[in-house]
Amino acid sequence: MSVYFDKARELGKLILSSEMSLRLADADAALQSNETAKIKMSKLHDMQAEIQERLSRGSITQEEFDRVHVRISELASEIKRDPIISAAIRAENEYSVFVNQIFNILKATIGGVTDITDSFSCEKVKKCRGCH
Repeated sequence: MSVYFDKARELGKLILSSEMSLRLADADAALQSNETAKIKMSKLHDMQAEIQERLSRGSITQEEFDRVHVRISELASEIKRDPIISAAIRAENEYSVFVNQIFNILKATIGGVTDITDSFSCEKVKKCRGCH
């Protein structure tokens, strides 16, 4: 049984040393070293968390929701214009796609699909079961 765990750790180390992972680490380091960018991101996350909490409790009026939504949209637009934050978001998205592709390949392989290519996609898998 330990061979499976060893292979999983090996895969984890490969992912950690991948170009995508290194790019994400560099972008995150740049983000963490920029106080202004950190404050903007923290403010956005706090506003999103607050509205989610209030929505789940049902303690927000439509007017309040609209007002907060506008503020979140304005802050998100401002954040998108920040090159450091933009690079971090792009690196995070690319890393997420990369890890999801690996997961989908594992899932397809466990499901018996044998004709998986490096550029995994439904079009290339004959017995696709809609895994993503």
